[in-house]
Amino acid sequence: MVVAEELVLLLTEPAGKPPVGSNSLRIGVAGALLLELAALRRVTVDDRSRLAVLDTRPVGHPLLDRALVAFAAKAGKRPRSVLPGVGKDLVDDIRRALQHEGHLQEQRDTVLGIFPRTSWWLTDPAAVEQVRRELEATLLGHRAPTSRTGGLVALVEAVDATPTLFSGAGGLSRRELKARARAVGEGDWASEAVRKAIADAQAAVVAGIAASAVAASSS
Repeated sequence: MVVAEELVLLLTEPAGKPPVGSNSLRIGVAGALLLELAALRRVTVDDRSRLAVLDTRPVGHPLLDRALVAFAAKAGKRPRSVLPGVGKDLVDDIRRALQHEGHLQEQRDTVLGIFPRTSWWLTDPAAVEQVRRELEATLLGHRAPTSRTGGLVALVEAVDATPTLFSGAGGLSRRELKARARAVGEGDWASEAVRKAIADAQAAVVAGIAASAVAASSS
């Protein structure tokens, strides 16, 4: 399972209500794919903070290969402007793949008996809780971060879900938890390209929230 798939599971609550908005989820997923491709030296973020492709050869994983093609088509652009679109195209594909593997279940109903609604439920919350505890140990400094665990902690923080997923961990406040998560994201485990990918995911989330606020205030 790649980092983006684990992130989707972490950001899916057992009752089907996600702890983050759909736009933040899309950005987080695209950020996870960019992070993993950067770690594989397929893409990078250059000195001008632009997306650059280092190697277009397939990775061998369908999801990563699709993401590589998508990022290659956007080479030269700032990642923060690219991530929402890439994530939008891939989130539902990831969910369907996870459903096929038995990790998620799609539920369809209506609101007020009129408006269709789709939600996704965890079929094995215990397995996801095990991953969450692994990340909590990394967050609290009980376990050294790896490219996987460090990346997941940083991405959870990028979409502002740290206080929700790790509420009460180590007796720390929301502010302290977020500070710990940012410190993990800036750790030595991450290459410069990976750190830039994380920073751009955070910037894209902030930009998306700001755009939503402006749209709401003008409506």
